[in-house]
Parts: sequence; structure tokens; C-alpha cells
Amino acid sequence: MYKHIVVPLDGSHNSKLALSEALKLVNQFNAELTLVNVADDKRLIYEVTGTGIANTGGYYKELDEHATAILDEGKKNCDGRRRDS
Repeated sequence: MYKHIVVPLDGSHNSKLALSEALKLVNQFNAELTLVNVADDKRLIYEVTGTGIANTGGYYKELDEHATAILDEGKKNCDGRRRDS
């Protein structure tokens, strides 16, 4: 029934529960699993100056590191929980 399941992760308890349920479906239907994280860059709106966006102070790097940590944790939670056919 399912061929590909996409799970959005934000580090919350509920996203971890969603991943757990998705892994059950992945195993049941031998589906592919994709983990995603969406970076929220709203904070930049508040840093706009009259000449454009102010120095973001490494904010994009911070977003990337945060997303990478969340996805790495998700991958770690998948290790050993997916059985191969």
C-alpha cells in the first residue's frame, strides 16, 4: 500500500512518535523512508534594516546545525528498527 513515507522531524516528542509509527509502516509495507526538517528563518524578518538584511550572525549556520542534529537523531532512532527483506 505504501511505497514511500516522508516524516517531518522537529525534535519534538510528537515527531519522535510519528517516526516510530512510520517505521512500523516501513517494515510492514517494505517502504522507503525519508526524514525531513524545515528550517524556520522567520527571525531574519526582524533583522531587516533600511539597507537590506542585517548581519545574520551565523544564523543560517545555526539553522543548518540544528536541522542536522535533528535528522541525525532521527537516523539513529531508525538504526536497527528497520528490518531488510
